[in-house]
Amino acid sequence: MPPKKRTANINGLDIAYWDEGQGLPLVFIHGNSMSKQIFAPQFDSPLTEKYRLIAIDLPGHGESSRLPSEGTYTVELFTSVIIGCWQRLECRGGILIGHSLGGHLILQSAPALGGEMGGMMIFGTPPLSLPPRMEEAFLPNPAPLALAFREEVSQQELDLRDQACFSTAKGKPPAFFQDEYKRTDPKLRVHLARCVGALAFHDETEIIKTLTCPLAILHGQADALINKQYLENLTIPSLWQGVIHVLAEASHTPQWETPVLFNQLVDDFAQTISTSALNPLLTAP
Repeated sequence: MPPKKRTANINGLDIAYWDEGQGLPLVFIHGNSMSKQIFAPQFDSPLTEKYRLIAIDLPGHGESSRLPSEGTYTVELFTSVIIGCWQRLECRGGILIGHSLGGHLILQSAPALGGEMGGMMIFGTPPLSLPPRMEEAFLPNPAPLALAFREEVSQQELDLRDQACFSTAKGKPPAFFQDEYKRTDPKLRVHLARCVGALAFHDETEIIKTLTCPLAILHGQADALINKQYLENLTIPSLWQGVIHVLAEASHTPQWETPVLFNQLVDDFAQTISTSALNPLLTAP
């Protein structure tokens, strides 16, 4: 059984989310044209016996509100919803965990959240500079990247996206993966392209240089989109254990492809953050 859907009104939008378990909050943010369903293997795991797991549907995705026809999706809109959910659901001292676009959005949220976070984890996310060095951050796999910014696509293109985001060694991707792409407000992808073109976002390579909380970076060994060397060349003083953690047999979606290993890394990171010496927020009044 999937977790019970809950809804919170954040900045006038109905945001759907899952909220299971107790303990240190782990807040999961999905990628472009995905939904909270991509984190089902985490909610159906022992993680819920140790931590409080929260996964939201971003505006225009999944079961959350779409903007009216005159509305515009922006990085600022998405981060305001993430920050609003973080505060409304009382996640102080917890961990923000972002996949792909979700990783970029939690990095974009970091300056506003300041000392509220105990830690951050990203995967499928190369922190981008201003202007972004796309040819360095991403591997030459144009089809899936183009789909991230297109309003309408063909079935063949959706199949190519599946192949890029899931390792063929782990079997077929879940059926909902294409369903959620089709369900996403199509104008959202066009608006995101405009944000990138207008450089309407913070320099993430600068954000990670000054983070005051630990940052864990995971990388699927077979990820066909992200350049691991680019990640290794970044300056990240707070990088957890000083390394990029590589998940064997996984590609762009390790939380679904190799959930046991992924969940273990989440657990290891969360245990580190749970120690009061590193996370005084958990013991502060």
